[in-house]
Order: sequence, then C-alpha cells, then structure tokens
Amino acid sequence: MKSKKRMLEFKKKHGKLVIPAGLYCEECPYLDINKKKPKHFNGYCWYLERGDWDFDGEAEVIEVNTRKVYKKKDLGFSFSMLWDAIKECNINKVKPNEKLVTMTLPNYKKVKNER
Repeated sequence: MKSKKRMLEFKKKHGKLVIPAGLYCEECPYLDINKKKPKHFNGYCWYLERGDWDFDGEAEVIEVNTRKVYKKKDLGFSFSMLWDAIKECNINKVKPNEKLVTMTLPNYKKVKNER
C-alpha cells in the first residue's frame, strides 16, 4: 500500500481534480491494493479513505431509466468493486460526451447525450 501520509498530503493538494472521468478508476492515483486482504476484497481508495472491506453495500448506483439512486445493499449487493478498479466515489462518473454512466441489473449501460 502507498504511504498514508503521502496520500493524504496528495489528497489535500489535488482533491478530486485528479479523479478521471468514467466508471473506472484504474488510472486514478487514489486507487490502491492492500495485499494483506484477500483477492476481490483488497481494493482501497485513498480519496474516500476506505477499502472494499469498509463498504458493506452502502455505495450507490443509479438506475438508467428512472435515474433513481439506490444503495447497493437494497439491490442485493453487499460489496464494492475497488479491487476491479470500479469507482465507488461517484465523482466524474459521467464522461464529457455522455449524459450518464450507470449500472443496471443485470447489465451495464451508457446513455448518450440527447442534444
């Protein structure tokens, strides 16, 4: 894992400006892996200061058609997917050329701008 002191200083200096657009955070400097945790449960976000093991289904998803926000646990999910570089922060999830990037059950969908 990265240095806690270094990452908190980085967060203070850069904030959310360095979080890339889109559903994934694989290029995000805040993404980290805790090798002491089991695979598929070892992702960590220094921006949120939380790991996969901290979420317990409270992260949110947006339903494409109604744009209603749900807690993952209310949809039957009880995990986060930081280990797979999937954002949990909802920051910059929409790319510039898209209106909405969301997860629906059972598929992922992208809704393009309607301009």
